[in-house]
Amino acid sequence: MKPIANISAFLLALISVGHLLRVILAWEITINQIVIPMWPSLVIFLLFGFLGVLLWRESSAQRPEA
Repeated sequence: MKPIANISAFLLALISVGHLLRVILAWEITINQIVIPMWPSLVIFLLFGFLGVLLWRESSAQRPEA
């Protein structure tokens, strides 16, 4: 396993959980007096969570090189 793959999978999972917490705890984000809706956080949660799981599975199931 390459350490960068594990670190990347961990960071993707951390970002994903952060966005899920934003939705669950109803944290409001305002940028320049514009309130960012919750649905992008759901999309990011699903996308980054999926990518993190794929990367983790790939790094833990590496085949020995011949």
